[in-house]
Amino acid sequence: MIIMTHQCSHCDKCFAKKSYLVIHQRTHIVEKPYQCRHCEKSFSLNGNLELHQIIHTGWNSYQCRECSKGFARRGDLVRHKRTHTGEKPYQCSHCHKSFALKGNLSQHQRRHTSVIKSNQNQHQLVHSVEKSYQCSLCDKCFVCTIDMEKHQRMHTGAKPYQCSYCETCFAKRGDLARHQKIHTGEKPYQCSHCHKSFALKGNMSQHQKRHNSVLKSNQKQHQVVHSAEKSYQCSLCDKCFVCTNDLVRHMRTHTGEKPYQCSYCETCFAQRGDLARHQKIHTGEKSYQCIHCDKSFVLKGNLAQHQITHTGEKPYHCRHCAKCFVIKRNLLKHQKTHTVWSQYPIKHRENDFLGF
Repeated sequence: MIIMTHQCSHCDKCFAKKSYLVIHQRTHIVEKPYQCRHCEKSFSLNGNLELHQIIHTGWNSYQCRECSKGFARRGDLVRHKRTHTGEKPYQCSHCHKSFALKGNLSQHQRRHTSVIKSNQNQHQLVHSVEKSYQCSLCDKCFVCTIDMEKHQRMHTGAKPYQCSYCETCFAKRGDLARHQKIHTGEKPYQCSHCHKSFALKGNMSQHQKRHNSVLKSNQKQHQVVHSAEKSYQCSLCDKCFVCTNDLVRHMRTHTGEKPYQCSYCETCFAQRGDLARHQKIHTGEKSYQCIHCDKSFVLKGNLAQHQITHTGEKPYHCRHCAKCFVIKRNLLKHQKTHTVWSQYPIKHRENDFLGF
């Protein structure tokens, strides 16, 4: 049995050898004794320094067969290939979601686990220990050196976290993780209303507010229909409405007014909803996705029409014969054959039928 005699003074981790403890403690004090001779970057492990220095040699020994892009390290090529193959070898043990990068899996799994023990220890310091680490550039104080070092990056402008796909650097690890989703294409946050996916949780929350506000306003407006009288009458026809907004919208059918103009082109619309649907042509937004395949659509009606191709349903029936159609346009086209035939003189119809 291996005895763990060397305990870290910053956390509860124990190690069998003192050398392992020394390497581990560098994660707390951010000691990086191995410095690159080509640039100012430093590393806590010599192995990481050797891997980094390959970048400066300019040797792109590993080339992608799909796009001919070259890489200095084999690991970078392996990660890059996944952008072509879509391979996601790292699977979460909690929800079976898969990821292309091991780092993304590790970050995802933290959402499932309870508070990490080291974070819990750090949290307890807030209640028990004074904020003894003061920033040398301002008056702010912190419980531990890690928090102070994170804060000081605001003053120094240091960005130690570099993207493995491009050369962009970030001050915070979380900002790097969010940036890398642009390369991986990962969109873990899905809207519960329309199943649209987002890379960032904030974008999904902002998107869902549109659904919630629309539902709330529609519900209030619907309740008025049952409880209130239609006291607002159109001055040009006999129609009556519950509220002035409905009357104003209706009046545009008489006046031809179109107050809503597209910000991308000069097209104008009478209704705000018509403008919103039109603008999706410019933005390319396709909010409505088919549950049977990967196709997405701009309009909800187009999605409903598409889904019929999966179900085999033919909801449009001809009133003259027993034929059914998937698309209403095809039904209208078919019904014209009945209209033309009914207008054809009876005498000629008999002769055509008998073959004269």
